[in-house]
Amino acid sequence: MKQKFNNIKIPQSEWFHSDNNIDNMNLKYPIICKYIHSSGGKGIYLFKTKQEVESFLKAHPIDKYVFEHYYTYTKEYRLHVSTNGCFLSYRKLLKNGQEDRWHRHINNSTFINEANELFSKPTNWDTIVDDCMKILQYFKLDIAAFDVKVQNKKENPKYIILESNTAPSITEFSSNIYKQELMNIINKKRADGKGKC
Repeated sequence: MKQKFNNIKIPQSEWFHSDNNIDNMNLKYPIICKYIHSSGGKGIYLFKTKQEVESFLKAHPIDKYVFEHYYTYTKEYRLHVSTNGCFLSYRKLLKNGQEDRWHRHINNSTFINEANELFSKPTNWDTIVDDCMKILQYFKLDIAAFDVKVQNKKENPKYIILESNTAPSITEFSSNIYKQELMNIINKKRADGKGKC
């Protein structure tokens, strides 16, 4: 996924993946280490020094992990995008009393939608959506969800797209929106004569 992001120049964290050793890793600390099949906040670690990484790799195979520079951008969103555009979005807010505050996932965060005044849509939201659409088209997908970290800045904040989710958690509310959007996609394909659905 990260290689594909590079191919189409998507803003993302600098990253490293190799079956070699960390001496080839040219990343600024702190860094995040992610198991290549991680989900729901599992298999993800924050390291502040090379020594911490070396200690970790004594018990873990390097080729099973992706390493990336950790950005301290304080806002994180999940955008659900289809060929019709962004049809659903949430902001992830950390729950009170969470020890791990450096990453957000379903177990430590509350997801709020655009109707909530704390959603705080960035001024460059349309640009972020455009990049998500660009990925969707490049991957030849009809629908996907993207996690995006955004700088806490009023005008034109910087952002990085963390990942495309293969199986994002959804609520009953979200599932109803998904059903409608999937029908929209199917009906559009039928109308465009692009084969049976």
